[in-house]
Amino acid sequence: MKKTLILSLSLTLLCTFAAQAQKTASSKARVAQIRKMYADAKELMKHNDNGDAPRSDMEVTACYIIPAAGSTTETIHYYYELQNDGEDGVAFYQPYFVTRKFNIAERNFYQEFLFDTERRELVFCYGSEENIDGGTDEVRFYWGDTGRGETGLVHKIIKGKPAADDSLMLKKASDLRDALNSLINQNY
Repeated sequence: MKKTLILSLSLTLLCTFAAQAQKTASSKARVAQIRKMYADAKELMKHNDNGDAPRSDMEVTACYIIPAAGSTTETIHYYYELQNDGEDGVAFYQPYFVTRKFNIAERNFYQEFLFDTERRELVFCYGSEENIDGGTDEVRFYWGDTGRGETGLVHKIIKGKPAADDSLMLKKASDLRDALNSLINQNY
């Protein structure tokens, strides 16, 4: 009985460790893939900003008041490419990279969002914010196949105590993509 119990526990632990090792290897591969996508996007942005290619970007600046915090200025820079919906042939612009800079009172915030234009999904975001001690808090979130047949958070790096979590960044990315659609993708 003891031998069976020990054998059973050993096999369970072995399977658990093997599954975790596979998930870790899969996560590392996904992070490497996203980092390559990030480098490629930065290269496209450089050509766009240098005038080496036709411009495919838009910058929106808004100035407004946040109650109890005061004046804020928010600048959102969209980089996008023209896509074609294969089903009905409708052309539309899909963001591949978005930056967002804003302040709340005296604190400055910066965010980056990288999209997979083929799958039309957010794959990476970075957030940096000044903390009340004068330092900087940062987050990096990587999304992809979780190994369970679904898309989700596969890796995160957190420095300090940032206010943004992965669900907030996903929501903000969705809002920014919807805003671009409202501004530039118009069907009449």
